[in-house]
Amino acid sequence: MCRRPRARTGLVKRLKVIDAAFAIIAKVTKLELQSIKCQAVFPVSLTDKLRCSIKCWLMEHCPALSDVTITNTGKYLGFLIGPDTKDQ
Repeated sequence: MCRRPRARTGLVKRLKVIDAAFAIIAKVTKLELQSIKCQAVFPVSLTDKLRCSIKCWLMEHCPALSDVTITNTGKYLGFLIGPDTKDQ
């Protein structure tokens, strides 16, 4: 079981706005965000415990984004980003 981090009200509000915007865009364009293909790149070293806490927090506050891959290295426009990119 994951330890639940404290919710930051501003972040929760922004995520809910983003979630609502994606819902409107999905209705209008018939395109939906495939969160399983999305990555959230964090600028810190991630432990399994921290990764699990972030996942639990997303499930509680923004279920539509709960399938996002939590990582500290990702590819954006063909470039590797994140603190551990030098290792790859």
